[in-house]
Amino acid sequence: MNKLRLRLGSAELEYEGDQDFDKAEILEFLEHLSKTTHASKPQTESPVEKETRESDPLDLGVESIASKLGVKSGPQLLTASALFLEAVKKETSYSRRDLLEAAKSGSGFYTDNVRKNLSNYLQSLVRTDKLNKRGDNQYSLNAQTKKELLEKLG
Repeated sequence: MNKLRLRLGSAELEYEGDQDFDKAEILEFLEHLSKTTHASKPQTESPVEKETRESDPLDLGVESIASKLGVKSGPQLLTASALFLEAVKKETSYSRRDLLEAAKSGSGFYTDNVRKNLSNYLQSLVRTDKLNKRGDNQYSLNAQTKKELLEKLG
């Protein structure tokens, strides 16, 4: 007594009995099932494909990110720097110092006023829900802000 069980997606074929079954008919059935299942299946990304695509790091520096986002102020530069730390460096949170150092690397946009007004800028970004304050000295981008910025970058 033999048992054969085949699954293709949500379709299943099960046979139990002697080995006198027609192998050609089973292969033909599987080919038909494969074509039917593939043709009727919507072409969407699997969760793994989506996660892989979304987790691909950006290959941009702070200056490039700031340029693409059209940064014109200190708070905008800090937001671009936060995006750099999260999307490129893959950090989940970062300190004031990390954020300031990242902002300094955007030399075409950084001025000493960013350092002088850092506390005010950070408070403003937290108050307007652009940044989340995580603990005493840790920050992260608000999820919606991060999504919007990544969309702007294309």
